[in-house]
Amino acid sequence: MSLRKRKNPTGALARLTEVATAPARLLPQTRALSRLRRRGPRQHPPDPRNRVSKLADADRSGHVAASGASIFWTEYGPLDAETTVVFVHGFTLSSESFFFQVRHLREHWPGVRLLLLDLRGHGRSERVSVEKCTVDLAAEDVLAVIRSRAASGRLVLLGHSLGGPVSLAAVRRAEPAVAERLAGVIEVSASVEEMAGAGIAQLLNTALVDRLVEHFENRPASAFPGRERIAGLIAPILAVGVFMRSTDADIIDFHAQLINETPTATILGFIDDLQSHQEVEAARRLRDTPGYVIVGELDHVVPLSQSERLVELWPKSYLQIAHGAGHMIPLEVPEQINMALDRLLGVELGERP
Repeated sequence: MSLRKRKNPTGALARLTEVATAPARLLPQTRALSRLRRRGPRQHPPDPRNRVSKLADADRSGHVAASGASIFWTEYGPLDAETTVVFVHGFTLSSESFFFQVRHLREHWPGVRLLLLDLRGHGRSERVSVEKCTVDLAAEDVLAVIRSRAASGRLVLLGHSLGGPVSLAAVRRAEPAVAERLAGVIEVSASVEEMAGAGIAQLLNTALVDRLVEHFENRPASAFPGRERIAGLIAPILAVGVFMRSTDADIIDFHAQLINETPTATILGFIDDLQSHQEVEAARRLRDTPGYVIVGELDHVVPLSQSERLVELWPKSYLQIAHGAGHMIPLEVPEQINMALDRLLGVELGERP
């Protein structure tokens, strides 16, 4: 991975440490933040395979190989379904973050197949090195799962957060046999242009990210024994401000748990790649595809301007703003996505419940 050179990296670690260890009264009062702060700097992230998944009732599950990584997938619904919804989750999350949408579709659209995957370095998929944590390689994860599990029938892509540019990259990289079957897309809290200097880039000092990536790429593990402790400082910052509405405490704890399970290499690799990644060309390829762009009114991770730009590039999409919501719409305002799925499946695609 080629690193973009940035100015004034001196003191970046000290600044992040100061923010992450500041008194609680100086930080947004979120339960997730408190949860992560109580855990303190970690030595190793917990393994999600050691707990019961929110998707444990899946009809089928397994792994596929994708560009040097073993990718975990989960599936619900009939194998001969005419339409398959493919879920692409967000940064430091997993496919479990869509469990509200899975419940809704299983109840109201039992004839539709649901296909979920954990992107590389997330959830139950293989943990990979920093240089293998890129949007383009994650897009290959999506395409590998589609080729293996949904080789025929119509496809609907649903991407949230990191899953936005990843799903768009999958559109751009898809071979005709896949691209021709794309029937609809829903992008939630997604970016389409570079994120440098905005949103998450303001939460995490990018000079610090560059220096940490350099440690991972250029030095043996023994040269930086405290690297997992750094993730213990980064994780609370990732939790700040993502829930803006009143949200059930169990949901906020669940979100914190997913962040805590994400390896440091995954965090650093994708943050670094997102600074300069853009999918303008992919968005233009959606010009004849119906879909929705959903964003929280108070999203501090991916600015509203990103969703507005995506709609500008994608004329058949509809912009929906979740008033008073933040970045974690699948968990914070699940009904917003559920309604978009209902409209896309029922009105645009003519599916019958």
